[in-house]
Amino acid sequence: MNLYVYTLNTFFSNRPKGIHMEKVEARETPKIYMCDSYGTGYTSRIRKQDIGLIINGRIILTEPNFEYAKNNDILSYEKGCHEIDGDRLFVNVVEYTTTTPEERFWEAHKNYLDIHVMLKGTEQIDLNFIQNMELKEFVEKDDFLPMDGEKNASVILREGDFLICYPSDGHRTAVQVGEPETIKKAIFKVKI
Repeated sequence: MNLYVYTLNTFFSNRPKGIHMEKVEARETPKIYMCDSYGTGYTSRIRKQDIGLIINGRIILTEPNFEYAKNNDILSYEKGCHEIDGDRLFVNVVEYTTTTPEERFWEAHKNYLDIHVMLKGTEQIDLNFIQNMELKEFVEKDDFLPMDGEKNASVILREGDFLICYPSDGHRTAVQVGEPETIKKAIFKVKI
């Protein structure tokens, strides 16, 4: 099988800036993956429980979802859900007009990672850990955990930027930066 190692370089001047993906062959055991340590000749052991987590500046996935975004013209996709690997990996393409925070809602997800990839426009996403929020009833069929609370931080996504939201990350999307703006975004859903 293959594992996909994504590294974000914003620091080292001898390497290109941005996200870099390396596909590595791995042998699966009940609790770990064994693979060549990224071309060094050493064997690495990657715990299955660490798949999808950012560790030492890398995220390791079992599916090449950023590669999918790079190799497909997602900007031309119609709004809606587009299957990549059944319910294990799919992408929701959304298009909407940003607005004030008071017009938006907070959410989190228990069963999927959200990877927001901005295709067109600028959007602010407010963030806070769910333990800091007032949680409401979880909607299992939609993997939707509504909540109320205040932001702890926010990020601004511009074309080509991405944000990974884990189950502990409450997020409020579609917040305007300055004036309202129509945006288009791909949200990759990775089952965990």
